[in-house]
Amino acid sequence: MSQQYGGPPQQPPYPPYAPYPPYPPPKKKRLGAVFWILVVGLPLMLLVGCVAVVASLSSIDPEKSTTTTQAASSPGAREAEDRGADEAAETEPTAEPESPPPSPVAKPRTYRGVGTRVLKIKPTEEPGLATINHRGGSNFVVHTVTQEGEEQDLLVNTIGDYRGTVVYNIDAGTQTSAFKITADGAWTIVLSPLALARTSAGDRLKGAGDDAVHIDPAYKGLVSVRVRHTGTSNFVVYAFHGDGEEELLINEIGRYDGEVLMPDGTFLLVIKAEGAWSMRRT
Repeated sequence: MSQQYGGPPQQPPYPPYAPYPPYPPPKKKRLGAVFWILVVGLPLMLLVGCVAVVASLSSIDPEKSTTTTQAASSPGAREAEDRGADEAAETEPTAEPESPPPSPVAKPRTYRGVGTRVLKIKPTEEPGLATINHRGGSNFVVHTVTQEGEEQDLLVNTIGDYRGTVVYNIDAGTQTSAFKITADGAWTIVLSPLALARTSAGDRLKGAGDDAVHIDPAYKGLVSVRVRHTGTSNFVVYAFHGDGEEELLINEIGRYDGEVLMPDGTFLLVIKAEGAWSMRRT
């Protein structure tokens, strides 16, 4: 074998490199919810807000806006507005509560009969008037009767003919459900509210038999009245005053002529008499 001189020994050639495999294609990424909110939702919200602002500005009246701004910025205008509001509050009339309408007064009711009867009515505790007529020659007696069937107040007790006006349920707590009538002849009873009693100023009064008289205006202070009676039987006078308090003024038999003091606030006189009577303020 021959040797070569003058250089390094020769190396054998390298084998060729193998080619690299190709890179896989990149994966497509899915767009998340945040992306859609930022890209689509936010601009949409901004657009809606701008539309709302433009609509509100277009609905404002420029003249009213200018006037309001000037009035608000002016102290004098604010003071004038406050004074106007105060004056309007002072001058505005205050609505007074309406008073309830007065209760209607019941109409009188008339009952007729002959002889002894029991006249039943709707039970009541309200004071009332009974105007009674009788044509007969024997005893004539009228009682009020309670709902339990008990005789209560003796209204009339006479013989023969009778004509007069009496008061029933005058005492507190009394109640009338019927009238017991003892008679031998024809009779008539007219029931009416106490408010329908005849009215007098109280300076002069005249009557005959049983009666009830409203005093309007009521007696005030020191009031004296001269009273006369020409009958031959009982003569009784009651005065009602204050809250319905009852006071006996006269209780005599036969003729009477005297002067009595009227209680302060007397508004009703009830007279039980057989003959003619008169009263005159002195």
